[in-house]
Amino acid sequence: MNCSCIAGYELGDCSGCEPNFHSLPQKLGQLHSCRACPGNGMVCHGRGSCFDDAAAKREPQQIQESTAALTAKGNGSCVCHEEHFFGSDEEGRITCVDGNCPAGSVNPVMQVRSLLKAVLARSAALEPLVLQPAGSATCSACPAGKFSTGATCKNCEAGHYAPERSSTCLPCPGGLFSEEGSAKCIACPAGSISVAASGGCSECEAGFFAKDSITCEPCPGGTRSSAASSTCQSCPAGEVSSPKSAVCTSCKGVLVRATPDFAKQSCQILALDVVLALIAWIAAACLCFLCLTGFAYGIPVADVSAQGAKLVVTTSLAHFLLTWARPEAGWFGKQVTFSGTGVPDLDSKRFSVKPLSSFQLTLSASESSLDTSMGHLHVKSLRGFLVMGFWRCPLIGWCILFLGVFSASISQISWSLTLVVSSLGMCTGALAFALRRRQGRTPLVKRYRQFFKEWPLALECSNRGPERSMAAGQLQDFIQFFETFIKDRSMYYVCSNIIKPLTEPYQLSFVEVVGSTKMEWFVSHYWGMSVRHFGDAIRKHALSYREAWRDSGYWICTFSNNQWRVEEAGSSAPAHLVPVRSLPHHPPCQKRSLSGPLAVHLHGCFARGEGRHRRRGGRGQDGQGTGHAGGTGHSRGGSTDDPRSHRANARGL
Repeated sequence: MNCSCIAGYELGDCSGCEPNFHSLPQKLGQLHSCRACPGNGMVCHGRGSCFDDAAAKREPQQIQESTAALTAKGNGSCVCHEEHFFGSDEEGRITCVDGNCPAGSVNPVMQVRSLLKAVLARSAALEPLVLQPAGSATCSACPAGKFSTGATCKNCEAGHYAPERSSTCLPCPGGLFSEEGSAKCIACPAGSISVAASGGCSECEAGFFAKDSITCEPCPGGTRSSAASSTCQSCPAGEVSSPKSAVCTSCKGVLVRATPDFAKQSCQILALDVVLALIAWIAAACLCFLCLTGFAYGIPVADVSAQGAKLVVTTSLAHFLLTWARPEAGWFGKQVTFSGTGVPDLDSKRFSVKPLSSFQLTLSASESSLDTSMGHLHVKSLRGFLVMGFWRCPLIGWCILFLGVFSASISQISWSLTLVVSSLGMCTGALAFALRRRQGRTPLVKRYRQFFKEWPLALECSNRGPERSMAAGQLQDFIQFFETFIKDRSMYYVCSNIIKPLTEPYQLSFVEVVGSTKMEWFVSHYWGMSVRHFGDAIRKHALSYREAWRDSGYWICTFSNNQWRVEEAGSSAPAHLVPVRSLPHHPPCQKRSLSGPLAVHLHGCFARGEGRHRRRGGRGQDGQGTGHAGGTGHSRGGSTDDPRSHRANARGL
C-alpha cells in the first residue's frame, strides 16, 4: 500500500526526500525529516543546483558502493552555476543568493522574476507559473543590439549600438547612424551627414558637399554641387560660380565677350573687345560725319566783300576746301554756288573759288557789288568728296580709311555689339555734324539775337502813311548797333541782310516792330549811296531844325514800308500826290480814322543814276526792298509850298 506523502517526501513509505530536498541529520529517537534546499521557492534562487539526497546518491564514489548509495544524504548546499554567484545562510549552506551575472549577460530565472513582478502589477489573477527546473538557471549573454540591465536585455536606442555581451550601448560616431536595436552603426549615404548618436542622416543642400559624412562644407568659387552631393564639380569651360553655388553661370555675354578669372569666380570682360568697340565707334562716327559733310555741304557765309582787288568770302565754319589743287586745273572750276544771300547775282551763278585760309575763299566774279553777310556756300554733290578734306587728303580718302578701320574692328566682335556700336557711331557723327552747324552761326545772326534782347519791341500795326515814320534817333541807334556790318555799304545790303531778317518773324515794317512816330519829313533817296553817309545827312538835317533832333520823324521807305508786302508800295494814284487814306494798309492792322488827307510830295524828280542802275538789272522791289528812288529830298508834312521843303530838296542830303 502506497502512502500519500507530504511535500518534500517521496517513496512508497514516504521515507525518501524529493528532489531539491535533503535529509536532516537524524538523532536517536527522531523521525526522518526532509528539508527544502535554500531559495524561497526557487532552488538556489535560480542561480545554481542543490546538493540534495538525489545528488548525493549520484556521486561517483557512492555509485561504486551500492549500499552507501542507498544511504547517501545531501546537505542542502547549492552549487552555484556562475563563479559570480555566492552567499550562505545561517546554517552554513551555500545559497548563491548574492552576486550578479557578468556584464552583457542575464539570469533567466531573474528574468522570470521580473516578468512575474510585472504580471502581478497588472493583474491579480495569475495562472500557475512554470519555473525552470533546478540546475538550468545560468547567465545568458545579451545578443548584439541589446544591453544587460542585470535582469533583462534591452534594445539599444537609435543612434547607439551594442555588440554581444554588452552591458551598455555605445553611441554611433559622426558620419554613422543606427536604428533601434542595432548591433553596429551604418555609414551615411554619399552626400549626407550625421552627428554622433544619430538615428538618421540628413542630406546636404545644393551648393554644399558632405565632408567625411560629418559636416556640410560650402563649395568654393568655381565649383557647384546639387543637393546630396559628396563632392563639388568644377564649372565647365567658360562658366563661373561664386561660393555656395548650385549652378554655374556662363560668361557668354550679349554684347561684350568675357572669360572666367583664374579662380572661375567672376567673368572678366575682354579688354580687346572694349578697345575694338571703341575704335569701331570712333570710326563709325567719323565716317558718318564725313559722309554728311560731303553730301549735305552748306557752310554759313559770314561775309562777302571786296578786299582790294579781290572778292573775299568769309565763312563762319571751316570750309574744308583743299588748298593744294589749282583752280585752272579744274578741281575748283565753277563748282561753288550760293543760296540765301539776298543777292540775285550771287545766288543765280556758279563761281570758281580759291581757298586763302580755313575760313576765307577768293571768289572769281566780274561783279564787285556782291556784298552780303548771310546765306550758304555749297559744293556740288559728290564733288565735295574730292575737293574737300583735311591735311591735304580729300574726304574720299578719309572715308575709305575709316571704313577699313571700322570693318576690321567689327570683324573681331559680336554681331550685337557691332549693331550697338554702329548705331552709336552714326548718332554721334550726326550729332557732331548738327552741333557744328549750330555753332556755325554767323556774327550777323548773333547780332540779331542781341538786337531782340536789347531793343524794346513795340509790334504795333499802323497804316502805311505819316504814322509809320522813324525817329532820327532810332535811325542813328540802328546804324551804330549794326555799324560793324554796315560799314560803307548801301541800303540794298541793309534791307536784305538786316531789315528783312529782323522783321521776318512778325511780317511787319521795321518801324512797326521798334515803334513808329509821326512823320515830319518824307525822305526820297538813292539806295546805292552809303547808309552811313545817309544817316549822317539825316542827323545834320534834324539838327538844323531843332535841338532835340532825335525826336524828328522821317518817313524812310526801307524802314517804313513792309518789306514782306511790297505790293503796298504800288498805287494807281498820281506819283506827286497820294492821299494817305487811299494808301493800302497792313492786313492784320485795323484802319485808323485820320483827321484829314495828308499829301506826300515826291518833288517829281528821280535820280538818273538810280534809274540807270535798275535798267542794268540792279536790285529793285523784287530784289531788295520797296522805296521811292531819286535825289535825296524831303517834304514837310502838310503843304507842298513850304519853303523849307524846297530848300531841303534843292540842297540834297
